[in-house]
Amino acid sequence: MVRINKDYRNTSSTPPRLPLMSSILSSLKTQSSSITYTVIVPSYRGYWTSTGRPSQSGIEKDMKAIFHHLESYNIPGTEFILWGQSIGCGIALKGWADYLQAPERQMPIRIKGLIMETPFVSVDSMLVAVYPQRWLPYRYLSPFLRNHWDVRGAVKEIAERNAGVDIVTLRAEKDELVTKEEAVEVEGILEQISRGDRHIRRVVITGALHVECVAKVQGRTEVINFLKDIG
Repeated sequence: MVRINKDYRNTSSTPPRLPLMSSILSSLKTQSSSITYTVIVPSYRGYWTSTGRPSQSGIEKDMKAIFHHLESYNIPGTEFILWGQSIGCGIALKGWADYLQAPERQMPIRIKGLIMETPFVSVDSMLVAVYPQRWLPYRYLSPFLRNHWDVRGAVKEIAERNAGVDIVTLRAEKDELVTKEEAVEVEGILEQISRGDRHIRRVVITGALHVECVAKVQGRTEVINFLKDIG
C-alpha cells in the first residue's frame, strides 16, 4: 500500500522541508516495514525551481495537473493523504474539491486522510485576524484581494460528495499569524468531512511558531502516529 503525502505551502520553499520529510519517512520505514510510503512535494509556479509567477488561478491549474498525475500512481491498494501547511491547507482542499467535480477523471484516486498544519479559514478572514482594529483600513480590503483560498467553500464542496476522511490538525501554540479563534473555527469547519469515531485529532504543538510544527519533535511524532493509526 502506497500513501502519497502532498505538502503545500506558500511562504515556505521546498528545500527547508525536505529534511523534515526525510525524518518522518525514516521513522515510518523503521516502524512499518510492510508499508511503502511515497512523498510528492510539488513546487508551484514561481516557487523554488518552478517557472512563472504564482497566482490563485495559476496554482489551481497546477493542482489540476497534480491530481491527474496522481492517477498514474493509482494501483490497487493505493491510498492518498493530503498534507497542507498554512495557506497550503486551503490550496490542498480547493484542489481536491475541484478534482471531485472534474468530469474527466480516468482512475479516481481515494483521499484517506488530511494533515493540516496551522490552517486558517481564508485569506479574507486573516485580514480581520491580523488587523482586528476597526480603525485600520487593512481589514476592509478583502474585495481587492487577488487570492482568497476559502477553506469553508472547499470543504462544503467536498462534503456534498460524501468524501469523509481522517484528519489531524496541528496548531502552533505561539502562532504569530493565526489566532487561536481562527484555528478553532477552521477545525470546526473541517468536522464536516471528518469520518468515523476518530473525527478530527486536534493537537497544539508546544512552543511552536507558525512554521515550526513539524520542526518540533512533538509535531513530527503526531504526524507519524496519525499515518500509522489510519493504516
